[in-house]
Amino acid sequence: MNKENSFTPDQLMDMVKSITSNARIGQFIVENHGTVNYNEKEAAPPDDRHMRQVLQELLVAKDENGNKLMVEQQQWFAVFRVLVEYGNYPRQMSDFARAMAQLGMDRATPACKHDSLRKASQTFPRLACKVSQWQQYSSLSEAYAKQCKVADWLIKRMV
Repeated sequence: MNKENSFTPDQLMDMVKSITSNARIGQFIVENHGTVNYNEKEAAPPDDRHMRQVLQELLVAKDENGNKLMVEQQQWFAVFRVLVEYGNYPRQMSDFARAMAQLGMDRATPACKHDSLRKASQTFPRLACKVSQWQQYSSLSEAYAKQCKVADWLIKRMV
């Protein structure tokens, strides 16, 4: 092999790790320099990474008065409805809660929990319509307004 094109074993291992950072479960054997194991669970797919980033931004986002947007668990209902309508997320609340847990949102503050999603669906019956129609209910109460603000914020990040 030409000296210009040769790499040290460490350089080869670094290159393989870089290549496999978004690969599925498997193993590469790099000549006689060793093996590199990789696992899909270690690196989230790009869409999940992007959504995790958007949700983390939402958790610290503030309204026009400087108050945090996400302050109550039931506000995850707005996230649920937006991601079901505008994203490719599960329509069943239990499945959605699991998907959010995989993104670490079950440990967020406030945390996304199935029970709070279910309770919110009962607390906010008028929000059973399409999310694009929610604004008409924002003046009903502060609780409805909070749902609408979260939905608006998230929709702007998704479209």
